[in-house]
Amino acid sequence: MQDRDNLIADMVRREDRDRYLTALFAPADRRADVQALYAFNIELGRIRANVSETLIGRMKLQWWRDVVEGIYNGKGGPQGNPVTEALAHAISSRKLSRLHFDEMIATREREMESDEDGFTFASVLDLEAYAEGTAVRLINLVIEVLDASTDDTKVAARHVGIGYALTGILRAVLFHAGENQLLLPKEMLAETGLTGVQDLRVAQNAKSIARTIAAFAMTAEAHLKKAWACHVPRIAVPALLGATIAAQYLKELRVANYDLTNPRIGRMRASVPRLIWNAWRGTF
Repeated sequence: MQDRDNLIADMVRREDRDRYLTALFAPADRRADVQALYAFNIELGRIRANVSETLIGRMKLQWWRDVVEGIYNGKGGPQGNPVTEALAHAISSRKLSRLHFDEMIATREREMESDEDGFTFASVLDLEAYAEGTAVRLINLVIEVLDASTDDTKVAARHVGIGYALTGILRAVLFHAGENQLLLPKEMLAETGLTGVQDLRVAQNAKSIARTIAAFAMTAEAHLKKAWACHVPRIAVPALLGATIAAQYLKELRVANYDLTNPRIGRMRASVPRLIWNAWRGTF
């Protein structure tokens, strides 16, 4: 089991460093279960990026749906796969709610579709719903692992999850554009005269792009502020430390005048001292 947990932790450290750092603040006896959830999220996120056909992506998601169903039916996860084994342990030992897993898979399935211009989301509300089905569900599962579920914690989880997800999308705009994909809402780009991926590659559109990024960042910040207004138990803090990381990135974006091509944006890394400080204070 120790070898498996080490493999999972290494996977999360390589592929989702920010969440890996937040997991380090979970109690030692629960940390492996938190990492198992993050590894599951990584596996779901890989699917769209690694398949060339929607049908294949749906088949892979169905495989994960069957894995989750098997675990909840008492069959356990497929043996020999560290992620499924770790996930089965987390679900059985922490009595995790199945609904969160089902919604994460269903939301990723809906994500498989894009329109002819490369857009995945028509509106900010669509994107927030996507964040609720992915990042928010994941945070709620971590809160269950930590045994920290309260009404205020659930509210904070929603706003941290959305704010963190929106910030992550901002960080990946240029990468997604290179893949002919846009996760920024179509309506938001239209407000500044942008109509598709190709507009992000035109230097003359720099000011319009920056205005769009600024508006999007303000939406993310608004969610973080709502989360910070909640009173949550100290034990829930490791599940919510993504807010600390998102706030740091959004601040860097402001300093860079929302120019995604600014080199400092590409160099952004989560501040470990800031995470330590906030965790010590019992805040996020």
